[in-house]
Amino acid sequence: MYDVKVKSLLPGLYSDLDALMEQGALLKKNIYVFGKGIWGFAVTQYLHTKGYDVTGVLDNNLQIPNWGLLSSISVISDPEYKVKFYYPEDALKEFDDNALVLISSKFYDAQSAQLMELGYEEGKHFIKLDRINRIPEEKKPENITELDSESIKEYLFDLLKFLKKICEENGLTYYLVGGTLLGAVRHKGIIPWDDDIDISMPLKDYMKLHEIFREHDYSFGKYSLYSMVDDENCMYAYAKLLNTNTLLHLEKYPMDVITHVCIDIFPLSGAPLPEESESKCFIEDLNKFNSAWMKYRSYIGMDVYPFEERREKWWELLNRYDYDTSSGISYIFAEGRNFRVLDRRLYDHVVEVEYEGEFFPTMSGYKEYLETAYGDYMTLPANWQRFGKHSYMDCWVDNSLEK
Repeated sequence: MYDVKVKSLLPGLYSDLDALMEQGALLKKNIYVFGKGIWGFAVTQYLHTKGYDVTGVLDNNLQIPNWGLLSSISVISDPEYKVKFYYPEDALKEFDDNALVLISSKFYDAQSAQLMELGYEEGKHFIKLDRINRIPEEKKPENITELDSESIKEYLFDLLKFLKKICEENGLTYYLVGGTLLGAVRHKGIIPWDDDIDISMPLKDYMKLHEIFREHDYSFGKYSLYSMVDDENCMYAYAKLLNTNTLLHLEKYPMDVITHVCIDIFPLSGAPLPEESESKCFIEDLNKFNSAWMKYRSYIGMDVYPFEERREKWWELLNRYDYDTSSGISYIFAEGRNFRVLDRRLYDHVVEVEYEGEFFPTMSGYKEYLETAYGDYMTLPANWQRFGKHSYMDCWVDNSLEK
């Protein structure tokens, strides 16, 4: 069976911030946080609770703020407190010797170079908070082989092929979605810098998949299914198909996670379209659910997250509208608001696309889906945007299990 361990990284982050406060490093400073994601929110939240104001949140990609199409964020403890987003050059183009930029990011090298070009000094005007938590060599299990990024992709593709086999044998519908679908259309395989595989399934097929795995005690040999449908400790609003012969240590900030190489499976539900009277209320509830799920885990950490309340709301949203008769299809847990609800006609029938030399199903309206999600999806992004979503610290396979 799978063995997923989750530990919050927030105590370490807070400890580093406490040290800066004790040193007086934040006094009389115009404090900026570089990064509008979960980490930026957690830092902003914590500093405000300690009596410090954050002048602004810096980011190079303000077109898609993680908390929605906003120009600012508020903190949970004080919704009236607003912090604005800025492009670095807009906020710091006029040299500010009292500026202090806090950075904890896998893009630190690029961000620090950007700030130095504006005349700011490392250690004086910007500080790196190191959040990496690698497993010591002496604590790694024996008889293992380290997996590099290319090897991880091979294991991801193996999981996709296994899911295809299960779905075909049991008549289940599934679709390539997100970056996986984009990779199929633009690259005919995994995007070179991508590091995961995303699948969606209509809710009834999603639940049937759980039934199939439940009948086998959630394990087909090395393949296991992990989700909060049957696991009360699961922190994800979607399922993960795991290869339990592997171990994967990753940073999914603000969590430090020991898991296995896995692919994500998202349930699809019915939904009203924007022109329908129920749409406004449903979209508001979707946005509140996604925002609360992300914000609260970045504030209080996974150890005290109110899972039961969130699980009940997730289930209610999934079942509010019937999938087969609704005019819209909802992707409940999605980072981008613009494709949380799509017209049913995009799912009129299933078509196949090539992915790594094999063919897999997706929705017939995949071109419109990709345009909605990515805009000009056939144009490659800038070099600085070519990165995976996950921070893999360590990954290995147990050689004894692979025989």
